[in-house]
Amino acid sequence: MVLSDVVSVFALLVSLGSGAVALRYTRTDTRFAAYDRSTDLFLEVDRLFLAQPDLRPYFYDGARLAEDDVDRHRVEAAAELVLDVFEWIWRRQEELSRRDQEGWRHYILEMLDASPELCTFHHRHPAWHPWVNEILLNRTDKA
Repeated sequence: MVLSDVVSVFALLVSLGSGAVALRYTRTDTRFAAYDRSTDLFLEVDRLFLAQPDLRPYFYDGARLAEDDVDRHRVEAAAELVLDVFEWIWRRQEELSRRDQEGWRHYILEMLDASPELCTFHHRHPAWHPWVNEILLNRTDKA
């Protein structure tokens, strides 16, 4: 083996090593970015409920709308926002840590269980949120 071959093999090993390190950092950065984006999105939902606390009972306390309720459009708009956030979070779940995945899964299921209006809106438009469908179909805590 000549010196140039040794240098080539050494350069290849260094290149592979630096590629592996870069991949590791990219995965870590992607996880942090997904976590940050998920948190940012859900803070939007928190802001909605802070600005319009009269909507909270429909999402946390099982309140139901009357068919002619004047708040129907506001509740439906809030339901769509919440489901959109759930959809984005669960669509990106592979970028979250296992612990974060489990936390979000439990939270999403608990919100759906607590809110007949959220479920009603979702069942009226199931194709809009296929990842929420996946959570519901694969739930292991069938209550």
